[in-house]
Amino acid sequence: MVYYVIRNKQTGLVMDIKGCCGDDGATICMWEYSGGDNQLWSYEDGVLRSKLNGKVLDLKDCNASPGNDVCMWSHNGGPNQRWVLCEDNTICSEMGGDLALDVMNNSTDAGADVKIWNRHGQGNQQFVLEVAPGK
Repeated sequence: MVYYVIRNKQTGLVMDIKGCCGDDGATICMWEYSGGDNQLWSYEDGVLRSKLNGKVLDLKDCNASPGNDVCMWSHNGGPNQRWVLCEDNTICSEMGGDLALDVMNNSTDAGADVKIWNRHGQGNQQFVLEVAPGK
C-alpha cells in the first residue's frame, strides 16, 4: 500500500486528523508534517483512507453545503466518501455540484479547519499528494 501526505500548495502544511482521534466524526485540520499515521492517506477508487485507523474522508452527514465539515467515518461506499483529484490541484467531492476541499478563511495557520466549499481553485484549495517518505 502506498501512503501519501496531502500538502496544501499555499502553506506547505498537510492534512491531519485533529488530535489523532480515531472516532467517527473526527475533524480534519492542517498541520506541520510529523509523519504520524494521522497524516498519511491512501487513495484508491476515489476514496481517501487514513493509515491511522482505516477510516475514510467523509462529508459530515452527507451534507454537500459549502462550509460543511469534512470528517473521518467508517467506509460505507457513498458518494460523500469519494473524491476526485482535479487537474487544478483541487480535491473535489463526488456529491455533485462544484465543491472542493478548502482551508477555511484562507488561513495559513497550523490547526486551520478543512471544510467543503465552492470550488474556486485559489491557493487554499490546492493540494498535492506526495508519497510519504519511507512509507
